Amino acid sequence: MKDHGEETAAVRGHRDPVTQTTIASWSGREVSYRGYNVTDLVRDSTFTEVAYLLLYGELPCEVFLADFRAVLCEASSEEEWADDSGWLGECLERLPLHVPLLQSMLTGISGLAHCDPQPTDHSLAADRARAIRLVGRLPVLLAARLAVVDGTPRSLPDDERSYPAQLATLITGHVPSPLLEKAIDVLLMCSIDVEFSPPVQAARLAAAVGGDMYSAVLAAISVETTAQRVCLAEELVNLWESRVWVGDAEGWVLERLESGRGCPGALFGGSAIDDSRRGVLAAWAEHLAAESADGVKVARDDAAAELESAIIACGGTPAWDWAAVRLLAAAGVA
Repeated sequence: MKDHGEETAAVRGHRDPVTQTTIASWSGREVSYRGYNVTDLVRDSTFTEVAYLLLYGELPCEVFLADFRAVLCEASSEEEWADDSGWLGECLERLPLHVPLLQSMLTGISGLAHCDPQPTDHSLAADRARAIRLVGRLPVLLAARLAVVDGTPRSLPDDERSYPAQLATLITGHVPSPLLEKAIDVLLMCSIDVEFSPPVQAARLAAAVGGDMYSAVLAAISVETTAQRVCLAEELVNLWESRVWVGDAEGWVLERLESGRGCPGALFGGSAIDDSRRGVLAAWAEHLAAESADGVKVARDDAAAELESAIIACGGTPAWDWAAVRLLAAAGVA
């Protein structure tokens, strides 16, 4: 998809490594998708509208948005891919129970690639169709695997739900509150093209060397499921709950820096580039913690905010992962 910047012009059979895309652009702390400021999109749009923007280069009118929603619903429909979902569901069932959920998606997405109705067509239209199928079917695959691991009936998609509500319901088995639904919507919008994220870099490199869309997604998931990445969420939540800095967060951060250990989930020095999306997610984490009226969640989020301020005061910035884990922890998911 050359207009998305995943691939540069081939010269003598070679492609240059991808370092930039046309999806997101930075100006200071501000981030834009296709020329639209992310803060404005979060306030005025939904993930479904932003997905359309990324695929087609402009925000949809009501008619086009309705059509796009219908296509997404069709992509997740059991009837639409009944022939493929049967054997793919059996593959997910046969995976050992200890295989983590995200790692099981390596099998799921590989299966989707094998079922691609246009495997040799690499046109822009075909890649758009692949992206829509992936977005529509991934929540269904997640729900199928969770049902196996938890030993519970599999949740089924409902065309009446929004995409974030569908995702949350299929994964948790419960329809989210309106605030949680919007928070997940915001998280999905803020997860797009996080430039300094290792999974995004892996996806870009896979595309740059000629991989198709499935290969790029699989590369991103492969990096995201490394031990270091998987343990980060647990490490951050434990850190916030233990509050080991005992009233002196800045002192604790400085001590970690002086000893060369760094601070989990934080960037310092030349890599400490702030991203406005971090602030957006932090605000939604605070809203979710307050709505829960759960003392543990509120205290944990307060600790995350305290340490976040200390990291910034010491010349660093919490990475995007930090903000995402903070929001999911406030939602009771992480």
